[in-house]
Amino acid sequence: MSDAPLPTLEEAVLDESTLGALFTDLSALCAVHEVRLKGAPTAHSQEGAVTVDRALALLKTRAVRCAQVLYTHRGERWTDTVLALPEGWRLVRMRAP
Repeated sequence: MSDAPLPTLEEAVLDESTLGALFTDLSALCAVHEVRLKGAPTAHSQEGAVTVDRALALLKTRAVRCAQVLYTHRGERWTDTVLALPEGWRLVRMRAP
């Protein structure tokens, strides 16, 4: 078992406006490496050529349950996972070790 510390997680519940601002910032300020989508609770995530804008559209219409964006910002690698909730969207952000 490793003694390496786990990465810090940051969480928030977003409204539609804040969700849009997040995805705008990801597109404009970050080097996006990959976008993964999950359509159902028990389905595996789908990797492929999905853009940040497409992921946002699918989240807003609830066509997907979850989107995960892997990116670099200011030299650090991050993963943002956005999960659709009845009252908005849950964001879980983790910096890669």
